[in-house]
Amino acid sequence: MMGPQRGVASFVKREHENVFILGCPCHLIHLAAEKGANQLPFSPVSLLIPIFYYLAKSSKRNMDCRKINSL
Repeated sequence: MMGPQRGVASFVKREHENVFILGCPCHLIHLAAEKGANQLPFSPVSLLIPIFYYLAKSSKRNMDCRKINSL
């Protein structure tokens, strides 16, 4: 879609010079988050998986966590 020769963005840009083409915001945020996560000294997954299993094994802990998040 964003290809420099045959992408939709380049076609629109050729037809209408004043159009500003911006990539998908979700994709841009994903790329930024991925680069940021790669700079961390640990893997975020190694932190999130134990938290998931900690909450998944207890409905009480899960509900307590939901109460905290709703504040």
